[in-house]
Amino acid sequence: MLKVGRCIGLFLVLCLGCVGTQTAQAVSLDFDLFNHPDGNSQPPPYGLRLDYNGENHTFDFGPGVSAIFDLTNKSLAITGSAIHGKGSASTGEAWNISASLTWVGIEGVSSTDFNNLTESDLETIRNNLITPLGLFGSGDRLIFDVNSLTLTTSVVSPMFQGATSWSGKGDSSGNQFYIGTGHRGASGLSGWGWVMTPTGQTGTNDFLFTLEANPSEVPEPTSIALLTAGLGALVSRKRRG
Repeated sequence: MLKVGRCIGLFLVLCLGCVGTQTAQAVSLDFDLFNHPDGNSQPPPYGLRLDYNGENHTFDFGPGVSAIFDLTNKSLAITGSAIHGKGSASTGEAWNISASLTWVGIEGVSSTDFNNLTESDLETIRNNLITPLGLFGSGDRLIFDVNSLTLTTSVVSPMFQGATSWSGKGDSSGNQFYIGTGHRGASGLSGWGWVMTPTGQTGTNDFLFTLEANPSEVPEPTSIALLTAGLGALVSRKRRG
């Protein structure tokens, strides 16, 4: 009995060490995304605005829109369902939003330094994002490129009939998207940036939302499965003995 107990204890130590290793190798953070309080075209409030035919079309970000920021692989994925608005009213049309972004820098940090961030650096950045009291220095912002933005809906003849495929558009500094603190008076973290169609759609087409980090950590599903299978094997062995 004691021998089996020691085996189980050793197995738990090994498995937990494996989970810890996976966490150290993949620094990421989940966000819930919400409408920014200072959008130029509200009500209704929004997290994304896409103009079409001279009209303001907005998309309401609520609990259904989230993002995963993979710091290790330097990517940001935004997904979820948002409600379309036109003029000053919600139309009730649900649109699925999917955006892929690449983290390309930190304002004030040289490209050489950015490309050589250590695991400790990434954990520090992650902790700053959980409690955004000022990223890495006053006014510093994370810089991203917008690889793609796609919108889909099951609504027949939706009121928004503009482009459903978008790419990034740079500002005067050539940057397409930022995450930072205190943007336009909002507390905590904001995300903002610009998009355009392949044909160069005119108008105001941009993201503008706030982010709330979810700091909870859970083991990878594969690690949980490994732990369960291993414990089962040890119990089975004990019964046979």
